[in-house]
Amino acid sequence: MSQPPEREWVKLVDPAVRGIVGGKFRASLSKNDPSAANQRALDTIQNIYLELSKALAGRAERIHDLRSYAARVSYTECAKTMRAGFPVRTRLANKVRYFLNHESEFAIWEVADGDLYCGYSGWRSKEPAAEGTVSTLVMDPGKIWDANYAPAKLQLQAKALDVMKGADWRELFEAIFDRLEGPIPVDDAVAITGNLFRVKDETQEAVAEPSVVTRPERQIYVQAVFLRLWQIIQDFQHPWLVAFLLNLPGYTREARGEIEAFENTGVASRQQIGRLLGLTEQEYHACREAKPELPVDPGSPVARLASLWPYLPLEDALIANILTCQKQQVINLRDVARQKCAKRLKEMLADHRP
Repeated sequence: MSQPPEREWVKLVDPAVRGIVGGKFRASLSKNDPSAANQRALDTIQNIYLELSKALAGRAERIHDLRSYAARVSYTECAKTMRAGFPVRTRLANKVRYFLNHESEFAIWEVADGDLYCGYSGWRSKEPAAEGTVSTLVMDPGKIWDANYAPAKLQLQAKALDVMKGADWRELFEAIFDRLEGPIPVDDAVAITGNLFRVKDETQEAVAEPSVVTRPERQIYVQAVFLRLWQIIQDFQHPWLVAFLLNLPGYTREARGEIEAFENTGVASRQQIGRLLGLTEQEYHACREAKPELPVDPGSPVARLASLWPYLPLEDALIANILTCQKQQVINLRDVARQKCAKRLKEMLADHRP
């Protein structure tokens, strides 16, 4: 059964698309609004309709819920634009998602239209917080605390974002959720914390000084490193890949890397990563036991990784459940994988460093 004509499906999904994009970018979506945020939002809408057109033209079967499908595409395209144009905010968002996904007291879950919400773990079926209260905290995050908590507020605000510890994040989100009394979109949680710590939502071009803008040869070098890394891990055994990719190592033993780097450098798509990782039905089921908010098994390694993507990196205890081994064995597997990568990258880095 074919899809409806383009004019019909555009009319059907346009309110949802514009609502999502306007909310994500806090933009008017008016053609007369020359602000950078609004122009970026309008460009994103065009990208969404391009992706929808390609997807609908390439499907033999009819999509029964076009609004829901368009919403998911909209969230994906908004995320791509945010990652490319707002590197500082993206790093903050990664910190927020990592903390909320790795603390049993809190949780992140997907709602019907594909958006991600967060709150206390027991709040999945609770009504969302009042929009007016959320907007108030986004505009003035100092109102998280009342007068009785002024000392705690001042102490937390005095901290630099990069030195926030787990206890600091816990104190902050307990205060936010207690104040709101209901779950909120993850984007709003990021906006509240970003405004609290005065994180500037500027594009990379706007915040970078000419003297520190990445040189073209440096960009080529970074891409070459990730390309070589991608080639190296093709030979990894499945347990190494699971331990390595689901909790990617960073620059130090304590730091965590970002699996999106493979996508951002153009080295490997999310689909290619999913095929290489090759999560089985049993392994995905082990994830769902720990994260019931995950959808039912989508049926393929590529789709399984796509479902897990918003929750990466996974904690080692969960990876241990996936591999049916002990947590220390996961750490050991990752260390072996990291050492193999370092050894094989060493010669290339020495010969090609810009």
